[in-house]
Amino acid sequence: MQKPMNVKDIPSGGIDFVLPWVDNEDTQWQDSLRKWLPATDASFDVSAARYRNWHLLRFWFRGVERYAPWVRKVHLITCGQKPHCLDFSHPKLHFVRHEDYIPVESLPVFSSNPIEVNLHKIEDLAEHFVYFNDDIFLVGPVSPDRFFHKGLPRDMGILKGPCTGDDIMSHVIRNNMALVNSKYSKCKAVWGHPLKWINPRYRGFMKLALPCLFRPHFETFLDPHMAQPYLKSLYAETWESFKKEILETTTHRFRGKTDVTQWLFRYSQLAACKFHPTDLYKKTRIVFDIDNHLGEIDELLSGKRYNILGLNDSMQIKDFETTRRLIHEAFERKFPEKSSFEL
Repeated sequence: MQKPMNVKDIPSGGIDFVLPWVDNEDTQWQDSLRKWLPATDASFDVSAARYRNWHLLRFWFRGVERYAPWVRKVHLITCGQKPHCLDFSHPKLHFVRHEDYIPVESLPVFSSNPIEVNLHKIEDLAEHFVYFNDDIFLVGPVSPDRFFHKGLPRDMGILKGPCTGDDIMSHVIRNNMALVNSKYSKCKAVWGHPLKWINPRYRGFMKLALPCLFRPHFETFLDPHMAQPYLKSLYAETWESFKKEILETTTHRFRGKTDVTQWLFRYSQLAACKFHPTDLYKKTRIVFDIDNHLGEIDELLSGKRYNILGLNDSMQIKDFETTRRLIHEAFERKFPEKSSFEL
């Protein structure tokens, strides 16, 4: 049963949601992508799954209005594209162009990394904000306390062993961790705040953490693909601490092995112990193999078991058009009525 919302759960400055979005079916965007597309190179990630439009944006806003009416503002980030379904005069909707907060000389960008590592520069962004991808939906009631407890982001301090792969993401994780270890002491963090790292709320995930507790440095953390709460002040502090590396990433139009990512800011929150230990998987479901769950999509969307649902795109989807249509029809059944964010 959902805990009743308490106004004391909401920080004094409110809580914002931040959502990046791209319409890959826009011909102008396609022309720009072709113009800047690098030659075939394994050091870049230009997977189509990074950009595909599932036509679900209106349902994301319907979920927010129904299940998180307490949100102060939604910052929708695009390259300038304006979704035709939205009413941009809505008092809670802030339309943010890349050029509004990313250096113009770095544009256009086709990587989420420059978009994400500069989030704290968004005008009128609240101190407490939650970063969403457009594949993470609210499907049941969520309280402000789901994301922040007594002013701190809810998170899981699950330690993991080293990341040894040679793919782009493995390189990026190692880049992030090297910077975190250059600033933060694992010994001070873990043994100064042991309940943030060894906590019964983590359940079976503790099996990952226990072998890593006595190693001298942070190696990696568990990375849940979920809506991520952040403190803008710590975001800005992290940006200043690693300004050189973050500015370098900002110049990269496509994902590459030398990048840092928004996880650098989450890792810094963890290493600084500025989080409240929580089981993030409680009432949350992330589906990575959508094709195998089409038969239960209505149940997943029902809100009976989960309040937050992630539907992760993948190039393993056999028939994208059919899958997209079936998912869209399920969302229409879940959210048949327009939200006030829509025209």
